[in-house]
Amino acid sequence: NLSCATAGFCAVLADGATWGNLERDFAHQMKVRLFDPMGMRLATFSAEEARLTGDFAVSHKKAMLWPMRIEDEVTPREDPLSPAGGVRASITDMVRYLASQLGFGVTPEGYQVVSEENLRQTWLPQTRDSHGIGYALGWGVERLGDSTLIFHEGYYAGYVALLAMIPEKGIGIALLAKMDRGYGLASIALDEWVSLVQNRQ
Repeated sequence: NLSCATAGFCAVLADGATWGNLERDFAHQMKVRLFDPMGMRLATFSAEEARLTGDFAVSHKKAMLWPMRIEDEVTPREDPLSPAGGVRASITDMVRYLASQLGFGVTPEGYQVVSEENLRQTWLPQTRDSHGIGYALGWGVERLGDSTLIFHEGYYAGYVALLAMIPEKGIGIALLAKMDRGYGLASIALDEWVSLVQNRQ
C-alpha cells in the first residue's frame, strides 16, 4: 500500500500538485480524469463527502468478545494512503468502472478515458506467486484456458470489495459488502463466478 500510494502521489506531483496538498490534488485529478468521465457519480476519497450523500453503507466488524457478536456502525475514516485503494464508491460506480475496463478504456458513452495500449499495460504481470498467479498494477492475473482472469479483492475497516473480469469474453463481476474481512466472501464469490463462467463455455 505504501508503494502504491507513493506512486500515486508522485504522479500528481509530476502533474503540478503542491507539496502538502497531495491528498486533495490526487482526489481532484481522479475526479476530473476518471470519476466524472466514467459517470462514477458518488465516487470520492472523502469519508465526509460519502456521509453527506446519505447513501453510504455502515460497516460491520466482529467484536473481540465471547460470545462473538457483530458491532455495527464503524465510522468510515479518512485514509492517508488514498492512491492505494481509498475510494468510496457505489456498486453502480464500480460497474461503470468495470465497463470502462472491459471497453478497453472507453466508457459506455464512448468517451476514451485511457488508451487501450496504456490500459493493457496495467494488466501485464510483473511477478508471479508460488501458484503461478501473476501480479500486475494492482491486479491479480491468471490464465483460464485461452482467456485471462483479471481480479482484485480488498478488505478495509469492515468493508470487502471484489472486481474481476475476463476481457476476452467481455464479462466481469463487481461485489461490495460490509463485513469484517468478509469471512472469505470475496474469494468464494470469485471461485464460484469463475466456475459458472467455465461451465457455460
